[in-house]
Amino acid sequence: MLDGLRGEGTIAELCRREGITQSIYYKWSKEFLEAGKQRLSGDTSRAASTGEVSALRREARELKGAPQTYLI
Repeated sequence: MLDGLRGEGTIAELCRREGITQSIYYKWSKEFLEAGKQRLSGDTSRAASTGEVSALRREARELKGAPQTYLI
């Protein structure tokens, strides 16, 4: 993908080398550029996986319920 965006060879050559169709290349490059545009415009949110969210919630519950200990 990056080779194509850099202009390193033709899109047809790149697609043949990687074994993908040109329509897939253009779809992926459009998605890649759109994601970069959103990131640069300040859209820093990302979708966390269900597993990540569950683990963080479990950790938060454990930390809230843990007795406070202080080292002196």
